[in-house]
Amino acid sequence: IETVDSIKEEDINENIAKDAHKIVPNEIKRKTGRKFKINPLLGKIAISKANYLCEFAKEHETFRSKRTGKNFVEGHHLVPVSKQIEIWEQFSVNVDCVENIISLCPNCHRAIHYGDNETKNKMIEKLFEIRKEIYRKIGLELSLDDIKKMYGVK
Repeated sequence: IETVDSIKEEDINENIAKDAHKIVPNEIKRKTGRKFKINPLLGKIAISKANYLCEFAKEHETFRSKRTGKNFVEGHHLVPVSKQIEIWEQFSVNVDCVENIISLCPNCHRAIHYGDNETKNKMIEKLFEIRKEIYRKIGLELSLDDIKKMYGVK
């Protein structure tokens, strides 16, 4: 999060986001399970495209970042990076792409990770509605139920 916030908009080349969903995922070797490298520039691009607003509720204001002077938000992979292998094997889509990164205020970001099932369901339903056509355009044919299953909710 700090890395993304520290990237200056004038240093961003948005071409890096073009077809990022087609790039073979870069696995980081770990003894404690699989982990995949994510590109913080993609998070910054997604947040910038969302105008530094929470995509769950645009009226959610947080605080001004000392680095950017803008509303502080965080990037969240709606399809979790932990599902990278399954998604790549099924759809040949890298989930570390702008199309999959949602701009969330810190409260909403924590809620989608740690909220109760009712909270998560509400958030997933709204965010999936925002993203479902974008997902189809990149070949990610997932249903709302598929996403809910990834979060362990019904």
